[in-house]
Amino acid sequence: MFLGNKSKSKKPATNPAGTPAATPKSSKAAAKKKAKARAAEAKKAQSVLWYDAITESGVCVLGGGKYSVMLRLSDINYQLATDDRQRELLERYARFFNLFSMGQQLQVTIVNRRLERDTLLGKVLFPEPLHGDAVSVYRSDHNKLVRSMIGESRYSIVAEKYLTLTVSGESLDEALAVLNPLVEQVTNQMWTLLECRAHRVDGPGRIELLRELTRGCYAAGFDYAGMARSGATTRDELAPQAVEFPTRSELVLAGDEGDIWCQTLVLRDYPSWMSDQLFRRLSEVQTDLVISFHISPIDRSESRDLVMRRKAELDMERTDRRRKLVKANMDPEEDLPESLKRSLAEVKDLMHDLDDNDQRLYTTTLVVMVQASSAEELKDRVTKVRQAAKTESCDLAVMKFFQEQGFNTALPLGESFLPVHRTLTSAAVAVMVPFTSQEILDDQGLFYGTNAATGNPIIADRRRTRNGNAFVLGTSGSGKSHFSKWEIAEVLIGRPNDEVIIIDPEHEYRPLADAFDATVVDVHAGSSQVINPFDIVLNTREGDPVRLKAESLLSMLRVLLGGGRGLSAAQESILDRSITTLYHRYLDDQNQPVPTLRSLHGELLLQAEPEAAAIATALEMYATGTFSGFAQQTNVDVSNRFIYYDIAKLGDHMKTFGMMVVLDQVWNRVMSNFGRGIRTWLYVDEFHLMFTNPHALATFLSIYKRARKYGLLPTGITQNVEELLAVPEARLMLSNCDCLFLLGQKKTDADELAVLLGLSDDQIRAFTSVEAGYGLLSFGATTLPFNARKEQSPRGPLLTLLDTTFDDRS
Repeated sequence: MFLGNKSKSKKPATNPAGTPAATPKSSKAAAKKKAKARAAEAKKAQSVLWYDAITESGVCVLGGGKYSVMLRLSDINYQLATDDRQRELLERYARFFNLFSMGQQLQVTIVNRRLERDTLLGKVLFPEPLHGDAVSVYRSDHNKLVRSMIGESRYSIVAEKYLTLTVSGESLDEALAVLNPLVEQVTNQMWTLLECRAHRVDGPGRIELLRELTRGCYAAGFDYAGMARSGATTRDELAPQAVEFPTRSELVLAGDEGDIWCQTLVLRDYPSWMSDQLFRRLSEVQTDLVISFHISPIDRSESRDLVMRRKAELDMERTDRRRKLVKANMDPEEDLPESLKRSLAEVKDLMHDLDDNDQRLYTTTLVVMVQASSAEELKDRVTKVRQAAKTESCDLAVMKFFQEQGFNTALPLGESFLPVHRTLTSAAVAVMVPFTSQEILDDQGLFYGTNAATGNPIIADRRRTRNGNAFVLGTSGSGKSHFSKWEIAEVLIGRPNDEVIIIDPEHEYRPLADAFDATVVDVHAGSSQVINPFDIVLNTREGDPVRLKAESLLSMLRVLLGGGRGLSAAQESILDRSITTLYHRYLDDQNQPVPTLRSLHGELLLQAEPEAAAIATALEMYATGTFSGFAQQTNVDVSNRFIYYDIAKLGDHMKTFGMMVVLDQVWNRVMSNFGRGIRTWLYVDEFHLMFTNPHALATFLSIYKRARKYGLLPTGITQNVEELLAVPEARLMLSNCDCLFLLGQKKTDADELAVLLGLSDDQIRAFTSVEAGYGLLSFGATTLPFNARKEQSPRGPLLTLLDTTFDDRS
């Protein structure tokens, strides 16, 4: 029977008249007896947790003078890395373990943690206002699509990694004197050696994780102040309602949402050759489990003595067996048992590793705790876990009579309580690499589809990466436009304070612009929509705004008036003087209009130098003549949060100048938004077309280098990867991107990208010979295959808007 309040309450006995039979005195005695029983039951339930206290800073007092802290580890790109990169990471991981001294213990823990579907949906669904707004129809359809892609499963399984460090000390203060610098060293080394982020977990965070494992409770955090007022302890918070041992090999906890059946398995026999895939195989089992690997360094001198004693034992056994074989007229060498020969060879190799390869020895214990809601479910899950281990030639044994010890060994407390261990070298310990499938589940991210390896949603926030710069690369029909439009729509719907700018050379994004009420600017000489290249942002933090603007205008005019020859020094001096004069006049009276090319033409006519007249003559057709489309005041709403520049009709004669005007307008808006604390998202479709324009290319290179500082998230979109990789400036931009979305590619382009980005064969396969919408996503140090396909029948308004594939269905 359970030891908690599991039985149903009974009605009090009554006499024939229907009144209670018990007297008030006997009722008090019964209540007191029940309260005492409950207290005893609660105390017994707490006894299953083998620690003394957890401080608010996250230190676990284990008792016996031992103290531990826990760090949460980010995943690294190990499983999809190249073979050479994997070998390098294993060598670095081995060097990491060599940092620790005897007496310092490590526990690497993988927790398959449940994320409730509703929690995930809460991250990515957009609130729908009661009375609707201009984008309600698209918001509603977006939410339907997201629900469909995340699926109907109640929860998703995510493998989280933790590292628990344990030291000994006479007191908490003495232990902290060792733990605090050790945590700092570990944090630095994990990043330096493995590019793995390690964050110390505080008391509330540690209790939050343990509570899930001991009570099945998913409440966030813990109130230490409330605990102090009530006189309770963390053990009161973490203890289940009751504990039962129905058999010698199972443990049952009475959790908040029902019984939790637990069974702990231990790896008794290690294969002679360990694979680096064991943890991956185990964590891929879609069930609640905890994998804990305990590692205790052995002193170097003691390591050698240990090996020498083992060698002496084996030598004695070999001598004894030889003697017996000779007496039996058998070959003393050939007829030795294979197990003895193997052990002798292992000891020889071990001596070599210790003496020549800077290896150390460690005492290790590996346990796996499986949890379920019933005995039958537990049996099924344990079978799957053991089968997964057997694929790597490992046998996980059930711990009979030791389930309570195994339970506490599996919990990330920092100590092994089992009498089972195996001695391993640094290299063998490093092979037990915990890094498996990466996930991206940012709290404030956008929804990019699902992880093709795990099926979990990808919720990523470009703002959290090093620079937020991005490229979307894919052949025609790979889904790159659909992918880009989806992100744009999510920004427009879900980030009301952010602004979006699109530069489109082929009308691809025009329907999206119309649907979301963008300011549409048709950029060509005869357009009725005008943007003035003289528009200026006065609140820039880059320096003197007039000087900066004059420099920008001079660059444009060199292209417009100088052609391939450029302008003479005298001509540039005259233009610089005239531009500066116009702006100073404007600054003296900002009620007058901003200068224009027409204003500049008039100012040049007032200059005395003969060069000024020549420049004015050259400028005339752009100021008052045929190509004067850029010579008037801006007449479009550039304050709109969504601006769409259509450059499809920009003729060859004005293409370079027109692009420079557009990019200048874009940067003006970025600087204006930066001054107001607003983020800008810039999308440039058919980005490879910019490569023929050296001025545009140089400007984009500058933008990609400076973007993050000014709250800009630029995105280049192109199908022509070959041209992209052929241009040095484009390769620099690509290398300076923390966000890459690689959709379907030709094999030749994929190979080029693999060389530039250091991609493995598995990563290349993620975006070659795949269906539209599949690809490889890279966010900072995280790289994973993704599926952005959206199935909907019939198509809703958002999917219809985003889809550019010809379809003759009604």
